[in-house]
Amino acid sequence: MAPPSISTVRSNSAKVPLSSRSRIECKDSGLYSTEGAQRIIDLIENRRLVSTLVLSHNELGDDGCVILFKFLSSTKGRRYPISEIQIGSNQLGNTGLLAIANYLENNIHLRRLHLPNNAFIGDEAVTSAFVRSINSSQLETLNLASNNSLSDTFVSSFFPSLNSRLLRDLNLTATGLTKASVPFIADYLSSDRCYLSAFSGNLNLLGIIGLQTIYNALHSSANHRLTTLSIFANHTGINTEIDETTRFKTQEIQSLLKRLVIRNKCLNEKTQVEALELLRYSRPLLLQSAKTRVKPLETNIPISCDESCSCLPILQSQTNPPSTSSSSSPFLKLPTEIIQHILSLFAPNLSEVQRIRVFQYASSASTLPQLLPCLPSSGSSGTDHTFCVPDPSNIGFGDTGNIWKIGGGGVGVGGGCASGKCLGASNSLVCHREQDRAAWLYAVGCDAYETN
Repeated sequence: MAPPSISTVRSNSAKVPLSSRSRIECKDSGLYSTEGAQRIIDLIENRRLVSTLVLSHNELGDDGCVILFKFLSSTKGRRYPISEIQIGSNQLGNTGLLAIANYLENNIHLRRLHLPNNAFIGDEAVTSAFVRSINSSQLETLNLASNNSLSDTFVSSFFPSLNSRLLRDLNLTATGLTKASVPFIADYLSSDRCYLSAFSGNLNLLGIIGLQTIYNALHSSANHRLTTLSIFANHTGINTEIDETTRFKTQEIQSLLKRLVIRNKCLNEKTQVEALELLRYSRPLLLQSAKTRVKPLETNIPISCDESCSCLPILQSQTNPPSTSSSSSPFLKLPTEIIQHILSLFAPNLSEVQRIRVFQYASSASTLPQLLPCLPSSGSSGTDHTFCVPDPSNIGFGDTGNIWKIGGGGVGVGGGCASGKCLGASNSLVCHREQDRAAWLYAVGCDAYETN
């Protein structure tokens, strides 16, 4: 048989756009059981990089799900840093959910998992295994909407064991919940174990009293992280006709819940802004103050980017220069406690613990950014490093000097974006500086308001 012509090979390779090479989209593609799973595996193995799997509206079932996630859990499958999986409407049952839980266990890549409209059934053993895998993973978004058979059994085992600090968005819309689930939901949302910023529980049967219980728990809670709360259409019966009194009471509770999340959003935004301002003023003062108290010490420290970087370690000489009384400011001679108290006036809404964490970060020379950019290694993927994409509408073709302001000397270097020069500033893409800020706020515990 003659080999395919060059034109045929080129036309086949051009079917996948370059911008979508890391995304496998097989939505509503007629994938059935183990044969469909094998087709997906073949597509994955033919890619160097896979970050997203879109497999919704097929018929993989438990058999296909087990085959697929067994491959993804293998050594070969773990090579692909998949950050998002959409596998809704695939007739998955508890066997499939256990296979997903096994893949999710200690997974450091998966961030978003969408499992709506499947056939999961509330089972204590299965739920316990699933929630353990969530706690050990880096999962941020979990969508279990329209799994009507999960019911109160799922909630009673799920929320008491859930303690993930990374889970931010949970969707339990239309999952067959009744007023029996209210105590578990209210207790979790108001506890210090909850790091959710968004929760959805629409189209269930929580009832008016259930909504009032959730509001009371959140109102009296010290947890202010929740900024999006959607629990609409939670009547006591699907076909129950709502009278005017019930409708008015429901609207009143929903109004109270709306005010509560707006309050949380305002407090959290204020906390984040003040934390960044506090770092800005604390960094130079506390570092200088630390230098005046430490004797000169010269050491050679090997500096390398990370394990995946091909840069050779550089011996960087670090010296704490002796400070002289003539060059140091009298302010820096004050006790550290007084300096920190004065600096705390820049962040009145931060708790004492939050301020201390910012001060500790600001006063440590080890937290300073690297002077040299990280060079990508030959075996690293594009997702290993942060890149900013220039906004074509803001580049200005007549002013070529502004193009390289993004990244501080080159796009993708990671030094920072010029204001208004990045697609992130136009809400088209997430600017890597915004991601770095969010990661820092989380690391120092200043991503949400805390009471003293």
